[in-house]
Amino acid sequence: MICCLASAACPLRDTAAPLAACGGQEDIRAVYDAGIDLGHYGEVDQLAPAGAMAEFTAYVRRQSEEEAEAAFAPLRQAARSRGVAMRLHVVYGPSAVRDLLRRWREEENVRVFGGEGMSLPLPDSRLRAGPRPQDLPQGAGRSGRFLPAFSLAKRP
Repeated sequence: MICCLASAACPLRDTAAPLAACGGQEDIRAVYDAGIDLGHYGEVDQLAPAGAMAEFTAYVRRQSEEEAEAAFAPLRQAARSRGVAMRLHVVYGPSAVRDLLRRWREEENVRVFGGEGMSLPLPDSRLRAGPRPQDLPQGAGRSGRFLPAFSLAKRP
């Protein structure tokens, strides 16, 4: 599986590396770290009526999903043009990213790519080096902004 990570502060700029890594054979799972889940405030406001709380929470979640769609729009378009499926996941905070990667690693090997300047969460020590930029097809991942970060081996 190919996993791409991004956030508002660490945008996705180069789609070539993850697309080259999947070779049209694997789906891409795009993970957007929305940071703090502001929807929490809509769930704990004791002075707001229930309807207002639900509306606020839904609004915040929609905002996060729209940010995620925009962040991964170039990758989605490039993947669609190559017949590669992409699933988008919105999570809140590094621990949620780690948990998601840990769960996926239970199912299969995961190759993880991170957005520009993104600090990548390492779920544990079962890491293998990802492909080096010079090992990728011509032009893939050479912008210096979106390079393979690591691979997670499936747990036996």
